[in-house]
Amino acid sequence: MPKQPGECPEFKCPFYDILDRLCPEVKGASEFVGHLKKAKVELLLALRSLIDHRVESLTAEGKPKGRAQRIKVTEQE
Repeated sequence: MPKQPGECPEFKCPFYDILDRLCPEVKGASEFVGHLKKAKVELLLALRSLIDHRVESLTAEGKPKGRAQRIKVTEQE
């Protein structure tokens, strides 16, 4: 919960949180933590690509698919 109105809580990657609880002694500037931070960035980039793809598909649905074509109509008896 936010401590003060308008203050957002810090987001923590669930995987990072689990590993942080399992390995509390690896805090700091270790190579392990660096890899976890890079993995968090990659996860967020993957989510962004999913969102971008969905936005593009929703935008494309609203556009007309093609141009109107003239159809020749003949009378039948």
